[in-house]
Amino acid sequence: MYKDKVVPYLDRVREWASSGGTDKEIMAALDISSSSFYDYALRYPEFSDALKGGRQKAIMSLKAALFKRAYGFTYIETKTTTSESGERVEEFIKYQPPDPAACNLLLKNWDKFNWSENPANLDLKREELEFRKTQSDDSDLTETI
Repeated sequence: MYKDKVVPYLDRVREWASSGGTDKEIMAALDISSSSFYDYALRYPEFSDALKGGRQKAIMSLKAALFKRAYGFTYIETKTTTSESGERVEEFIKYQPPDPAACNLLLKNWDKFNWSENPANLDLKREELEFRKTQSDDSDLTETI
C-alpha cells in the first residue's frame, strides 16, 4: 500500500508540507488513515524526510517574514486607475515601520535570558544555572581527589 499510495507522491508531500498542509490534509490527499500515516512516518525515512523537509522550508520562510516585519521595510505599491483618457498606472514607494510585536516575539525566542514576560522566573533560572555549574565544578574536584 505504501509503494502505491505514497511513494509516487513524495514530491507532492514535500510541497503540501511546505505550503502549510496539516497531517490530516496530507492523509486525505494520499487517501490513507492516520494510523498508516504515522506508521509510514516512523518506518520509511523518505516519507518522514519529505514531511520534515517541507515543513522546514515553511519555517524558514516564516522566520524571514517575521524578521523583515521586525526591522521594517520598503515596498512598491502599484495603483491602476481607469478614466476616459485611458488607464494610468502609478507606483508609490511605501514604508512599513518595524512591528513591535514581531520584535518582541523574536527577542523572547532568540534572547530568552534578557527578554522575558516574568523577570522573577528568569532570575530563578539564572540562579539555577549558576548552582548547577557550581555543582558540576564540585563534582569534578571530588573526582580528581
